[in-house]
This record gives sequence, C-alpha cells and structure tokens, in this order.
Amino acid sequence: MSELRFNVLTDPWIPLDVQGRVRHASYVELLTGERDGEDLIHPRDDVRFYARMLLSALTQALFPTKDAKELRKRIVEPLSREVVEDRIASFKGDFELIGEQAFLQSSDASERENATASLFFDSRHDLFRPAHAYDAICLRCAPAVLYGVHAFATSGGRGYSPSVRGTPPITTMVGLPSVRRTTWANVLSDAERAALAYPTDPERPWLFRTEAKTGEMIGLVEGLFWQPRAVRLVPTEEGSCCACGQVGVRLLASGYAANSKVMGGTYRHPWSPAWEDTSPKAKRRWAYRNFRSDRPSWTGFTDLLSDAQGSGRRGEKLARPAPIVRQWTERLDPDSGASLLVLDYSADKARIRGRVCEAFPFSRQIADPEFGQYVRSLVERAEDVFRALENALSHVRRKGGGSKVKGYWLYDANAAFWQRSEAPFWETFEASLRGELDADGRFLERIERIALDLFDEHASSSANDPQWIAHVVRARGRLLARFAQRRKEAARAVA
Repeated sequence: MSELRFNVLTDPWIPLDVQGRVRHASYVELLTGERDGEDLIHPRDDVRFYARMLLSALTQALFPTKDAKELRKRIVEPLSREVVEDRIASFKGDFELIGEQAFLQSSDASERENATASLFFDSRHDLFRPAHAYDAICLRCAPAVLYGVHAFATSGGRGYSPSVRGTPPITTMVGLPSVRRTTWANVLSDAERAALAYPTDPERPWLFRTEAKTGEMIGLVEGLFWQPRAVRLVPTEEGSCCACGQVGVRLLASGYAANSKVMGGTYRHPWSPAWEDTSPKAKRRWAYRNFRSDRPSWTGFTDLLSDAQGSGRRGEKLARPAPIVRQWTERLDPDSGASLLVLDYSADKARIRGRVCEAFPFSRQIADPEFGQYVRSLVERAEDVFRALENALSHVRRKGGGSKVKGYWLYDANAAFWQRSEAPFWETFEASLRGELDADGRFLERIERIALDLFDEHASSSANDPQWIAHVVRARGRLLARFAQRRKEAARAVA
C-alpha cells in the first residue's frame, strides 16, 4: 500500500464555487488562472474564511510584490505555470500535509486519543453538546482548518497562549468576484510592508517553530504563520468529514498542545482593524477590537473602512482600518465591485460565545472619512434613541413595583430595537450615497417610531391600575420630550 501524501501547493483542496457546485483546485491552478470561481463554497462560513486567509498568506510568503503597480498587475493577470512552478520548486516539500515536519504541524505534539474536536471552536460549549461528532476531517478541509486553529486560537490556560493577535479580533479582507483576484487583493506590497516597519522575517517563516517574542519583533509573514498550537494530523479510517460531510480519506488530530507565545506588545496584523491610542505616553499604541456583543455588526462596520475623525483631544483612541483595507482604498481600486469580508468571534478566554461572518459594501465613497463620520452619526442617533427608550421602560418597571435589576423584558426590547432598525439604517445608507439630503431626518423619524412602538408593547399591563397607567403616560411623555429636544439640538447643529 502506497504512503498517503498530500501537498498544499500542488494538490486540489480549494473549494471553488462554479455555478453552485464545488470544484476543487490546487494553489498552482488558482494562481495560473487554470481554475477559478466567483467565490469559495463550503458548508461552514468560518472554513471558507480560513481558506481565503491561507491563500493570501501563502501568496504573501511566496510571491511578494514590489509596489502597488506590480500588485495591480498580479490581480488582473494570472501568473504563468512556469513562473509559479519555478518559484515553489525549492519550497514544495515544506507544504506536505502528512508525515514528519508536516505543514503547520509539530511531530512532537503530545499524544491524545482524538483531539479533532479541539480544531473547531463550536465543539466547546458551556451548556450544550455539539450537534455531531468532531472525529476526523478530510484532506481537502485540513489545510484551511489547520490555519484557522492557529490564526484564531483562544487563551486556554495552562500555558495555552492565544493567537498572534491575542483573543480573536475582527478580521477583514477585500472580496472580489474571483477567488484568484481576492487572493492577491489581500497581499501587502513590499512598499506598504516597509511603511509599516515590519522586522525581517526568519528564513522559511511558515515552518513549524516554537517562539516567544514581543509583537513588534514578529515579521509580517512570520505573524501570518504564527503557530500557538502544536498539532499533528494522522490518517484514520475512511468516513464522513466532520467539516464538509464528504466521504473519503480522513485525518484526525492525535496531538494538541501549547506552542509559541507573544510576550506583550502588538503585531500589526495586515487584516485586522485596530484602535490607535494617540496619547504621547501610551504604553500600547495599537489594540485589536471586536464588535460589541450586544449590538449588530452594522453599528460598527464603518470603523472597518475609514479612519475615525477625533475631536483633537490628546489621548483619544481612534478606530483605524486594517492595513490591507487602507492599501486597497489608497493604492489600488476601491471602485471595482469589491466588498469587505468580515469574520469576528466573541470570546471569553477559551470559550467562543458567537461568530459573525458577513460581507459589507466597499467603495471609495464609503471609505471616505467624511462619509464614515456621517454614518457614525447615524449610529450615534440610534444609540441615543435606544437609551431614551431604555430609561423610559426602566422607569415604568420601577414605579410598577418590579425589580430594579434589568430583566429579560429589557433585553428583549434591546434585541427588537436593533433588529427593527437595521432596514431603516441600510435604506438611509443607500439614500445618502445617492445624495439625498433629508435621508438622516427620515432615519431619525423611523427609529423614534420604532422606539415608541416598543415602549407601548413592553409597558402595557393587563391590570387596569390607574396608578400604573399614570406612570406609563408620564414615562411616554418624557420619551417624546426627549425626542423633541434631540431634534432641536440636531437642527441647531446643522444651522
């Protein structure tokens, strides 16, 4: 029986979406344009995202580009097979998926009966068992899943350090209607790399190694292939892949242990937006960020595309887009039908509480800082309306003899308000792009109406209690007065 072999560069694992059907391609076939698709197709949105990240990380490592001009050419024109094969010839052996010194794996990983479940964040939950067994993965899913394990590792205690970015933050990538073009669109040119002052990468930075460094001492490619876990995959019996469901040859994780550790500081990840602390005395200039767990992602998406305009005060923390997004906006082609692909986890140390995987519109106008500030003002108005609703409902419940502790009724009103506000927000967003000057006024009217409807729904009582009704009427009047006051303030600001 021949030895099982699979190479990440030359064997087909990339799940291309070709008219709704999956067609697997190798990395070489993708770069040469021999195979391509509008997008990736996979049952799991996180695995699709991991695959995009791995493709761009490989390209960043193996095919550096001098400047934006060369990068733009690579996006438009596929490489020849001769160029690709010549480049990978001396590195091909480093990307074998199985065996000693396997790609993204450690031959010294601690033995465990079956640690495959550790490769999937949703296999670990405080209250519920997973819907199916995470027992083994197929050869085609393994490269992307392995990359995701390292790129989004959480803090697990007992020496299990998180990923190079710490607790998994927001990851943003430029999406184009071509997997090949998307791969190149998320590569930093050498000029951008120099401007961000990354240190020199070690030789063959994708190889498995155990490191302990500060974030500022980690090279660009080294950080993209940072390996906080020591994992080892071994062949097992054929069966159904726990990631995609396809039947065939499978691998299980027989080792899963702690490995590399970031010793403070911040590695400036090319795909992650961040907060910049503008204080001259800031101990840490950059800090990664996540969406708020109690708000939908649309309330924070503009911070992923454009710089926040501060008030000029010293020591402000301002939202900054990821370097790859800034490069696309300033150096490449933001008006070419691109979208912003976003993956974010809400985590509590080792536990993943939720996942957001979305695509947002992306153009030069949307990425303009002034338009971004306008969109932030819409979100701020929605926040103000919600706070007024929250205060009014809390007042009614307190006066009605209920507990002062926020109950499920308030969380229900919270969820309902933001859910109902999403459609008005996007309609206003589109109207603003068309230049409709009264769009924000219509938005304010609609979300105030949403708040009043929710107040009436949650403040109603089956008891015909005059005292209760008086409290409701008084709270509703205060809510209306607050809305009127805010409209006056907005009118004065415009004037």
